[in-house]
Amino acid sequence: MKMSLYQKLCSDLVTARVTGASITKSVLSCVIADAVKLACVKVKRDPTDDECLSVIKKAKVGQESILALGEKVSQRASEAATAEIEILSNYLPTTLTEDALRAEIKEYCDTSTRSLGDVMGYLKRVFPNQYDGKLATTIAREFI
Repeated sequence: MKMSLYQKLCSDLVTARVTGASITKSVLSCVIADAVKLACVKVKRDPTDDECLSVIKKAKVGQESILALGEKVSQRASEAATAEIEILSNYLPTTLTEDALRAEIKEYCDTSTRSLGDVMGYLKRVFPNQYDGKLATTIAREFI
């Protein structure tokens, strides 16, 4: 059985606590707390992968904005932001390259006549959160 992203985050938090990885422990604690808060708006439940991903992406953007300030932030803050981005990036899905996306769409469209909706639905089912939607739409239109 595949481990959910939430379960992986919790497992890695336990490991970080045991090994004393304080930055990882801090980052994962915040991500898990925000994901649980997001999931428990109406009913108490574990967060979905999409909810966890949205929290991780938001946290990563926050740290990237610190780095964008350049020399306006201290060296220590810059190093901490870089470390947090590295930790958060480990939980984001890998994005398909343009060539890989093109090959997947071409292969899918070669099987029979497809509409744009069919192609995008296929990509969403098979490669969730792993492609640029605008790029996929542009490529799909080439093969339809």
